[in-house]
Amino acid sequence: MFSFATNDQEYISLRENGEALRAKRKNQTFKFLFALFAFGAFLLWYFSHDQPASNQLNSNRLLVKADKGYQNDVTVKARAEFVGEYGIEGYVEINAGGNVDINLNVAGIHVDEMTQVCGENNLEYVYHIHNEWRYDDLMTRWGAEACGESFTEAHYNPFNVPTCSELPYGEAITYYNCEVGDLSGRFGVAIPDLDDNILISGEIKDVDGSNLLHPEVVYRKSIVFHCANGVRLFCAPFSIALD
Repeated sequence: MFSFATNDQEYISLRENGEALRAKRKNQTFKFLFALFAFGAFLLWYFSHDQPASNQLNSNRLLVKADKGYQNDVTVKARAEFVGEYGIEGYVEINAGGNVDINLNVAGIHVDEMTQVCGENNLEYVYHIHNEWRYDDLMTRWGAEACGESFTEAHYNPFNVPTCSELPYGEAITYYNCEVGDLSGRFGVAIPDLDDNILISGEIKDVDGSNLLHPEVVYRKSIVFHCANGVRLFCAPFSIALD
């Protein structure tokens, strides 16, 4: 024989089905939120443990991640480059150990142009770190006006002390007792050799051997070469280089 559900039985069945559907949806939502939370936690862990610092310029080395996940040491340097403008090629470089390297070739400088600026005594240069570079590019500049105080300011002299050549006779040069930026006072004047190369190396450290001149100290400052008579001859800015 046939049997039929009553209205009350139909209502109970629909209610049970609705509750089961809501429970199923709630469970799916929970699983989705849990998966999303787990993925976010993984990303947080990955980027906090696996990524190298990118701006630690005050340390001797900078760690970078290689293609295969290895880490290589990269040396941070401040470099002023001369790429042939006005007949000057080479660089002035300061590394994180306080070492200064000057490697220039001035064979392309026209003698008559140099004589106009420096006079007849133009076989040697003095050179300094200056406080500014007020151009929007890294191009070499030439002459007293282009390398003048309006664009490069005065010598880098954070302790307001005399130039190194003004120290009393016999006093040892330290980081503090003469201008930090007076490089020619520290290392000697620049005189081109027979091949017109200027090759000078030195270091700027304190008496205990500690290094206080880091690449970021001279970033956006400039190197200025002067004639023997003090007139500014050519200049270029320091930028950060990774080797």
